[in-house]
Amino acid sequence: MNLKTPRTRKARKTPERTSGAEVTIGSLVTIVALKTGELQEFKVVSTAKSGVRLGEVSSWAPLGKALLGRRVGKSVYVEAPSGTVRYQILKIMEEE
Repeated sequence: MNLKTPRTRKARKTPERTSGAEVTIGSLVTIVALKTGELQEFKVVSTAKSGVRLGEVSSWAPLGKALLGRRVGKSVYVEAPSGTVRYQILKIMEEE
């Protein structure tokens, strides 16, 4: 997975079961927007990290805050300029 370029695509709404991991700083996360089916993959980074690149989301951004501590299969709601968006966590991979 190339973290410099975020990937989006249509997805099944079936979570991939992982080993009970939860989203933490450094997690590689795959989510789906439940209304549109659009997939997003990114890395959750600390607020201290400067120069955040494409494919990363800050732990203090609304999406980052909503995801921290959540597990695969859980849904989160995020306030966006266009309204509230509901996402489901499909996959969490921890940084090695």
